[in-house]
Amino acid sequence: MSKPSPKFSMDDLVKQLQTLLPSQCNEGVRTVEIAAALNVSETTARKILNQLKAEGKVEVVRMKVEALDGKSMTVRAYRINLQEEA
Repeated sequence: MSKPSPKFSMDDLVKQLQTLLPSQCNEGVRTVEIAAALNVSETTARKILNQLKAEGKVEVVRMKVEALDGKSMTVRAYRINLQEEA
């Protein structure tokens, strides 16, 4: 039996991400960070991100992160659209 899923609007999710990850929304947030902030799986986070991207509420960016071996690598991240629509 599957768990009931809560119903959120995409605007509610954007606002929640801005609240939970305020300093990262402008620079870019990785899928794993979004999943942890929303308390969902990475698969669910990717589905949410695809929908937000289609609505123009996030944009895909690249950011550098340091791997465990100390090497820097470029990964995909998402910049949350902070501008309010009129």
